[in-house]
Amino acid sequence: MNGKLIYGATLLAMLAGCAQMQTPAPGVETSAARADSQQDDDDGDPSTPSKLAALQARNLPRQELTNEVLFGLLLGEVALQRGRGDVASGAYAELVKRTKDPRIARRGTEVAVVTGHLSQALADAQTWSEVEPESLAAKHALISLLVRQGSYDEALPQLRAVLAQQTVSLPRVWLELHDMLVKQQDKEGALAFARTLAADYASVAEAHFVVGALAWRAGDAELAQQEVTRALALRPEWELAALFQAQILQKQSLDAARFYLADYLKQHPDARDVRLTYARLLVSNREWSAARNEFQRIVDKEPQNGELMLAIASLSLEMKEPQTAIGMLTRAETTGLRDTSGLYLMLGQAYEDMNDTEHAKQAYLAVPAGERFAPAQGRYARLLAKDGRLDEALSHFEKLPAKTDEQRVMWLQMEVQLLRDAKLYERAYMLLNGTLKTYPNNFDLLYDRAMIAERLDRIDQVEKDLRQAIKIKPDSAMALNALGYTLADRTNRHQEALKLIESARKIDPDDPFILDSLGWVKFRLGRLEEALDDLNKAYSSRPDPEIAAHIGEVLWSMGRRQEAQTTWQDALKQNPEHDQLLQVIKKFNP
Repeated sequence: MNGKLIYGATLLAMLAGCAQMQTPAPGVETSAARADSQQDDDDGDPSTPSKLAALQARNLPRQELTNEVLFGLLLGEVALQRGRGDVASGAYAELVKRTKDPRIARRGTEVAVVTGHLSQALADAQTWSEVEPESLAAKHALISLLVRQGSYDEALPQLRAVLAQQTVSLPRVWLELHDMLVKQQDKEGALAFARTLAADYASVAEAHFVVGALAWRAGDAELAQQEVTRALALRPEWELAALFQAQILQKQSLDAARFYLADYLKQHPDARDVRLTYARLLVSNREWSAARNEFQRIVDKEPQNGELMLAIASLSLEMKEPQTAIGMLTRAETTGLRDTSGLYLMLGQAYEDMNDTEHAKQAYLAVPAGERFAPAQGRYARLLAKDGRLDEALSHFEKLPAKTDEQRVMWLQMEVQLLRDAKLYERAYMLLNGTLKTYPNNFDLLYDRAMIAERLDRIDQVEKDLRQAIKIKPDSAMALNALGYTLADRTNRHQEALKLIESARKIDPDDPFILDSLGWVKFRLGRLEEALDDLNKAYSSRPDPEIAAHIGEVLWSMGRRQEAQTTWQDALKQNPEHDQLLQVIKKFNP
């Protein structure tokens, strides 16, 4: 909506309110009174005659719409519209002092908060609360501002008074307090404040939850555990508390959280959010089948939940069950998903797994514009190349839209990958040479040319391109690792290689390929035990055939030839056409 219309509507409402202040119509509430009545009457029926009579009897001032008041209102709203928060806040501050009208005080508080003048907002809220002491909205605003600035001693009696007025709304007020306190930078102060308030509400599960959540945020895990346990004892079916318990347990171990949620679901099988979280933990633990079963149980109750159908399809692909994935994706397609890109990308993958290339290509071409569009085009072109239509695959990228240099480079990289897959390294190299004349400092193109140059045994070019890439991105672990590995594998500059790889690992310590490079350079330095340890760690994280080739070579050099053969053969079963693995096996088994 247009900002002018918003502020214009606000001004009209204020002017209408002032007009009513002069000649109030019998039985008509102001908008502020209605808002307060809705809040104050959460615990009862706001339509009863006694409630209406009380609202009509409010002692609102008979505010005359003088030229000064009208000018102040106009000044405040126009200034707010034009981004002059200081003027807007100041104008309303003067109006609040002059009129002591609760409706103007309310608007002054809102304007001061929106414009970031919190001291003025607090002053206006205090006036609002004083002139309209029965307004719960005024109390909420005042308490929020006091808490926001850490004035807990002043907020305490105000909040106690609000809590004392609540019956059925008490749990909601406690959760609103959580949302307020969780934003405080003073974590210990917020926790102490909540504990003081909660002392009088030992039988309210939400009070224990708030203290537990703030304790967790403040680093007191023991107190957090105690409080969530008390909350669950009072409300065993409360999913939010159960999920918080799982979060605490997950800090100890993933298994502890999973076992807790599994047990909780036995007691509360309809706990939908708990089941969803449990399913996600199973995915994290790579328990595909069990996770799929949990998602399926939710979908059985929510037959139009297309997003969860996509999750089931994804797990089916992981489980090598493409036909099941296709069935679920076809079903999800009828649910009206807002974003179908993931659906069609997975559908293409499923058809690929079934060797149905025609349907796979159709699915990839159906992926709409967005972040999955490029991967889909790459897969489509790869299928064309696989059918022996390489030139058609390459020309496909030339026809795709390229509104930016980034897009042009991306399509060209995909062309290079097709040529690389076809082992047409010289052609890929020439294509990159031509493109780098246009984009001489493009990191990705330099890296790609270095990788192609390595295949062509042009090691000087590899080093030149990677060093230039590192100048462009000094913190690129990928480039540092690539240069280090090349020097370790293709030269005798092993100490220099080690320094580069160690620099890469400092940037990305969990990358298995960097750990593989570290093991390989240690092997080249003759540090066989250390090398084997690093390579095994890399392989346990990422069972890549190239890492398996390195492990086997180290084992062979250590005299453990049977273990080397077993390692290579196991990897070969999963990757029967991997060039480097085949070359290593041939090297030691001519």
